[in-house]
Amino acid sequence: MKAWLAGVGTTFFVPDLRLGAILSLGLLVTAPRSAAFAVLGAIWCELLGRALKPNKQLTLSGAFPLNGFFAGLAVATLFTGTGAMIAFAPTVMLAAVFVVLLPRLLTAWQLPGLVTLYVFATWLVWTARHGAAALTAAAYTPPPAVADPWLALAQGTASGLAQIFFQSDWRLGAGAGVALLAVRWRTGAILVAGSFLGGVVASLVGAPLANVAAGHYGFAPALAALGAVACLTSPSQPPMRRTLIVSVTALGAAWLTIALAGPLYVLGLPALALPYMLALWAGLLLRPVVAATAWGDSGAAIPAPSWK
Repeated sequence: MKAWLAGVGTTFFVPDLRLGAILSLGLLVTAPRSAAFAVLGAIWCELLGRALKPNKQLTLSGAFPLNGFFAGLAVATLFTGTGAMIAFAPTVMLAAVFVVLLPRLLTAWQLPGLVTLYVFATWLVWTARHGAAALTAAAYTPPPAVADPWLALAQGTASGLAQIFFQSDWRLGAGAGVALLAVRWRTGAILVAGSFLGGVVASLVGAPLANVAAGHYGFAPALAALGAVACLTSPSQPPMRRTLIVSVTALGAAWLTIALAGPLYVLGLPALALPYMLALWAGLLLRPVVAATAWGDSGAAIPAPSWK
């Protein structure tokens, strides 16, 4: 139970049991079916991780329950009826295997796996539905129309936080924001700002207001901004430089969300957390280049990010 709650909090780079409990409770109230899949996924992935017997650091990192939690959410969202029940087991099992195997590849570039591991697992099972009639996909329900761009932006800022949990209910997003502000106010403020920025970028490029209001463009920049704070900045940097790094990373995630929509649609794959992770990885790969410029750290050391 402790590993699961800490794993949920790790979504926001805060392995806090209180935060994990609050967010899980909010999800249970607003989307009980998704919450059930998520909780079972987190617990089972943790048990599978212990059975696989990786190193102690990996076991204690929270990566197993974190990816199991989101694998369960993805299954509950993408599949329906018995299809979700059938897809659940292989998705969580693959997520556990990827948690063990993929970090060995990613650490060569000092890249964190985070929730990318459940993305690959979900993609494999989602693609397999074409050859398995029992894997029934859930019907897509378009978001309700919104005419006022300011209302869409305000609602989308909250909904963007809810989309982290595969929900579009702005009340869940608002609750998550309040919980984060209560536990770690800087974390909450960064998430809200990132979600708002994503909505602004989408509105400027002419994205449908209904999708903006549903938070489709907010969750990736929100998490990318938070990831940038954790992995790309250090307290020794001037505040303006840290703000610039975080803003550029969030903008990159916003752009990737829009740019990848077409190619992923053609491939028949859901974006999931891909735009967020690609933006963060780009920042990590470019960090040595930035450090060699006038915007570098002038010798200030940024701890290497954990893979998890």
